[in-house]
Amino acid sequence: ASGVRPGDRMHHVLLTNTTHTLLIFTRTGHCYPISVHQVPEAKWGDIGTAMVNVCGIDHGDEVVAAVPRPDFPEDTYILMTTRKGAVKATSVSDFQSKRSAGLGAIKLSDGDALAYVLETDLKGELIMLTELGKGIRFELSQVSVQGRGARGVRGMNVEQSDRVRSVLQLQDSEETDLVAVFTKAGRAKVTTLEQHPVQRRGGKGVRMIISKGNQPHLCVSAHHCRGTDLFEVVDTTGHEHMVEASRIPVTRRDGNAWTIVNLKSGALVA
Repeated sequence: ASGVRPGDRMHHVLLTNTTHTLLIFTRTGHCYPISVHQVPEAKWGDIGTAMVNVCGIDHGDEVVAAVPRPDFPEDTYILMTTRKGAVKATSVSDFQSKRSAGLGAIKLSDGDALAYVLETDLKGELIMLTELGKGIRFELSQVSVQGRGARGVRGMNVEQSDRVRSVLQLQDSEETDLVAVFTKAGRAKVTTLEQHPVQRRGGKGVRMIISKGNQPHLCVSAHHCRGTDLFEVVDTTGHEHMVEASRIPVTRRDGNAWTIVNLKSGALVA
């Protein structure tokens, strides 16, 4: 596996080439466009180079996503969501730049941070999942296309003690398809999509996992899947666990989750 420093973890594996541009998005709402050829080449098992040596990212900032781009068409968009539930789409053409100091990608409210980034054509639907297991499903057509300096619109009304953890785009889906939810403790559950009502953006959403009072499930991700799919679950020690979707119990939307990854003592799902 790729080498990582203690306390670090592998976040993304990207297929790209040296003619592409890599868009690096950070928690503070910045984007750093860099040419892929600027990233030093290394062996697979090497630790690699710190991002501060490749682009202008601050030492205290954290990478949220890396999006490789061969070009910058106006009809392809970068969808950004924040921990407090704001959502915004910006044309990928707005990120065509060679500024080493980076670009402002989204304007954040006080105490907010960028949580999730994905590339989209703004077709289909979106599911937003919070750490404490609330989720909302709405049409992507309700998301405004705005410039880099805008705050976006409210995608979900997130409680003060909660935060957005995962975002899932649905395209060409059927109501009999499945939505899988994974937790930090290595538990998972699967629910049919039809149990997730389509709402208008901005609401509080519905529960996507059982509420457990003082010891709540802490969700890390949601995925659109079918029974034949295979998940690769990475824990905080860097170990990879292969999980067949057919092994995960199918339950009601607000039902419990079951242990499907045997984690070593102290390890969590990354």
